[in-house]
Amino acid sequence: AANGEDYTSASYEITFSAFDVSETFNITIVNDDLDEDPEALQIALSDATLSDLGNNATLTYTINDQDPTPSITFDDGAPSDNEDDDASPDLTIRLNAVSGRDVIIPYKDSTPDDGATGGGSDYSLTESSVTISAGTDPPVGTISFTVVADEKYEEDQEVTIDLDTDNLTNATAGLTTRAVYTILNDDPPPV
Repeated sequence: AANGEDYTSASYEITFSAFDVSETFNITIVNDDLDEDPEALQIALSDATLSDLGNNATLTYTINDQDPTPSITFDDGAPSDNEDDDASPDLTIRLNAVSGRDVIIPYKDSTPDDGATGGGSDYSLTESSVTISAGTDPPVGTISFTVVADEKYEEDQEVTIDLDTDNLTNATAGLTTRAVYTILNDDPPPV
């Protein structure tokens, strides 16, 4: 925990009057909007006068987060473009809030058999994950793949990419976890 970001505090001088056995002081917890891990605050007693601090001169106080885990979604679930010149589209994924933790979003190729052909025929996509680092603002990441241009007249073809919502780290599934990218045919019909 960081003073000024997670809590506000200062050094205190506490005076015990005769026959006092306890005294209090205040630490103000700063409420932020970041989903984050619990944070530890170390409080230490020091420099006692006319007293012995004993064995319990240090206390660890845990600040527990109350902010919701952000959700992840595709910005545009149905993008498209021509198949010309080996395009490299970027599909944008976005958290609904800045996170205080790294968010890892795995994704997978879910193109059905009647869609575009992967492996470099119509497109090339490596299944992997996107990391949106803690504090990134705006909280966005991109999934990139390559559209392979050919010179065949064919119907428009679709590439389907799903966010692997069962394996998200520090995020929940938002509204749009599937993007269907349409490769628009740009070749003339045969004569």
